[in-house]
Order: sequence, then structure tokens, then C-alpha cells
Amino acid sequence: MKLINNFLKAPNYLVGACIVRAIGSNTDLINRIRANTATLPDITKELQQFQSKTTTDQYRAQWFPLYARMNYLRGQLDAFGTDNSAPAQGARRQLAFEILNLEQRINHIWAQADWHRQTGQPYQHADDVLPVDPVQLAKFINNKRRQLQKLRKKPPTENTAAQIAQLEQLLAKL
Repeated sequence: MKLINNFLKAPNYLVGACIVRAIGSNTDLINRIRANTATLPDITKELQQFQSKTTTDQYRAQWFPLYARMNYLRGQLDAFGTDNSAPAQGARRQLAFEILNLEQRINHIWAQADWHRQTGQPYQHADDVLPVDPVQLAKFINNKRRQLQKLRKKPPTENTAAQIAQLEQLLAKL
């Protein structure tokens, strides 16, 4: 009853859907709940399954467009066949770098989804936490500066530009 009362005070779609699934159309149970004489079946397991499905859908929405683009680029790469002319090699090189970049981003999203599935908590990268110790903080800053220098030397892509901007913002805060 407490779960239903809490739900009625602040409706939550996930909890409501699980309550409906647990109770179903059992009119006898609904009447006993109204009379405060029944106990609800345990819906925590069903609620966890429902929440994991929604988080899986969220991660799928992130990686699926990238995966579709990567497969399209693989098809474009195969279209060159055995052509080894200089322009074809340059075009294939660009496609290969973009495919590799997309694959790395997809693997990162999959790792986040696996982490979330195993721990039940959203993924948080260790670099997002600033060290408290002054020596560790100095090492952290130097590592971020080195990462920034390496990224600036790489050929510019959409991903490296975003990483450079992120590192510059982080270093500006410190």
C-alpha cells in the first residue's frame, strides 16, 4: 500500500507500469487493495528489469546511428575494389580513419552500457574526478596538457576537435 500511496503522490511511469503488470486485471486483488486488506506482490525485480530495458534503449540510441554509418562507410570502402591509384588510396585512407574513429566511439558506448548493466549505476570515467592531493593534481594537469599537445598534432576530425575543446575547458578551470 505504501508503494501505491507514494506513486499516487508523485506518479512515476516506471513504477506505475510495474504496478499494473503486477496487479494486472485481477479485480479481486484490486478490491482487496482498495479495502487495505491485501499486500502487493514484490515488484522490485520487475521494476529493475523495466529500468534496465530503458537504459539499454538509451545506449542503443547512442550507438546504433554510429554503427549504421560505419557499415555504410565499409560498403563505400569495398566499392573501390582493387583500384590502387593515388586518389583512391587517399579516399580509402580517409574512409578507414573515419571507420576506426566510429568503431572506437561505439566500443566506448558499449563499455559504458556494460558497466551500467553490471553495476546498475551510470558510467563515470576516472578522469572526471579531480585528485585532492597536490602532487596528484600536478600530475593530472601535466597529463592533460600532454594529451592536448598530442591531440593537436593529429589530423583534425570531429572527435579530436571535441576532445581538444573539452581539455581546453578543463585546463582553463584549473
